[in-house]
Amino acid sequence: MPLNVHQLKQLKQLDQRAQLGQMTSEDRQLLRALIASHTELVDLLENPDTTLEDLSPFLESYKEYGAAENAGSERSDSLPENRDE
Repeated sequence: MPLNVHQLKQLKQLDQRAQLGQMTSEDRQLLRALIASHTELVDLLENPDTTLEDLSPFLESYKEYGAAENAGSERSDSLPENRDE
C-alpha cells in the first residue's frame, strides 16, 4: 500500500514534530501507514520475481509527490524578495 501524496507531505511535518518531541496522537495513524508501506516495498524489493509493474504504485505516488513539491517550490520562488517593504 503506497503512501499517497498527502501522506508523503505529512511525513516532513511528522519528522519535524518527532525531532522536537511534539508528536501528536494523529501521528500514530501516519506512522502505521508508513511502516506498512515500507514493509510492503521491502518485501517487493527482496522478491526476485518482483516486476516494475509490481512497483509502479510506489513509483507513481513518489512521482506525484515530487511534482507537488516542485509546484510548491516554484510558487515560493516567484514571491518578491522584498515583500515587507
